[in-house]
Amino acid sequence: MPYRQLPNTDAGRLSAFQNAKQKVENTPSNSLALGAESVNNLNSTLPQFEEAMESRGTALQAQADATVEAEKAGAILKMYISHFFQVFNLGVERGKFSPGARAFYTLDVSQASLPALNSDSDLLMWGNNIVTGDERRKDASGVEMTNPSPAEVETAYNEFIAKTNTQSQLKDNYDKAQETVAAMREQVDAIIKDIWDEVEYKFRKDEPSSLRRKAREYGVVYITRPEEEPEDGEQPPTPEPPPNP
Repeated sequence: MPYRQLPNTDAGRLSAFQNAKQKVENTPSNSLALGAESVNNLNSTLPQFEEAMESRGTALQAQADATVEAEKAGAILKMYISHFFQVFNLGVERGKFSPGARAFYTLDVSQASLPALNSDSDLLMWGNNIVTGDERRKDASGVEMTNPSPAEVETAYNEFIAKTNTQSQLKDNYDKAQETVAAMREQVDAIIKDIWDEVEYKFRKDEPSSLRRKAREYGVVYITRPEEEPEDGEQPPTPEPPPNP
């Protein structure tokens, strides 16, 4: 026999609310399987939950877009840092720069290889070392560094900081929106359970298959077991995944 399954994801909760709301709106009040309290709880809580879900979705999209922009800025900064040290090391080979000048960037004076540029912290550290160190190196030697210049590295460095700061703020916004949704789950779950219990109680004297058919109109979800035939010619619902944010 099919069994009832309460929603355990936010999408499932919203769907249950919206299906119940649709049934309430399209059914005369004297024919409803729900009492005034359940209808009032549904009407007052659904708009709040919809708004919280929409805000969370908007915040998540904004965060995702900002993450892409931060990653692009990071890739550009990595390229400039890499090119800067490659060109500088070539200048050392040609005798344009002293090997000891590497110390201005906190590099080992004998290090002709590139520093690790695998993380955001690496990019921030080496970008800052170039921005602050090259000025001191130029003051000591008077030799300009070009292709790329320190100013070009600094531009990429500042852009990366700006993009990562934006991404961090938008992540905080998403976290707050997520917390708002999470704070509503207990209340929403209780209302859905009350509605579903009330609907099933209303049709308790019907044949089980008739009860389920009527209850589905209010959004109640029944799961058909693998060995059972779907009811009413419908495909069996897919069980929801484990709860997720």
